[in-house]
Amino acid sequence: MAIDRDVHPFSAQNPRIAADLLQKLADGQLDGAWLNLEPGISPEIAARFERTPLGRVFSGRGPALASATFTATDSGVSLGIEHGRGPDAVQQLADVGVTVPDGWSTVQDHAKRGLVFDSPAELGADDAQASLEFVMAAVDALSPVDYSDEWFVAVIRRR
Repeated sequence: MAIDRDVHPFSAQNPRIAADLLQKLADGQLDGAWLNLEPGISPEIAARFERTPLGRVFSGRGPALASATFTATDSGVSLGIEHGRGPDAVQQLADVGVTVPDGWSTVQDHAKRGLVFDSPAELGADDAQASLEFVMAAVDALSPVDYSDEWFVAVIRRR
């Protein structure tokens, strides 16, 4: 499957571009696209956490460096977070003060497949901003390294 990736850098202090894209996704304006959200990390740090193909297949956990994906659904937006922190990640987040936004429901909390949440049916601009802040805090909390202020949101489309 061929895909197009349109990547937009943004600052954690000013995530307006990512919030706007999330709002467009929720409003059905991105025509089957999805959003990937990743913190900016150096290649040296990323290399420290690379796993072998065999390790990826047989590990009971997801990737060490967390990342997130937003997809549009018939009833709103779905959020997935891949991470390597093991089971009960929602509780791990709550333990460090990162709580799921009001109206979002937890669909899955699995050690290898990660977290999945569904949004409320209506996702307004303020909700998009709060959701994005939650995702950045969750990705940061579920990763073994501290991230810089630099983040990237990619609009992914099938060709």
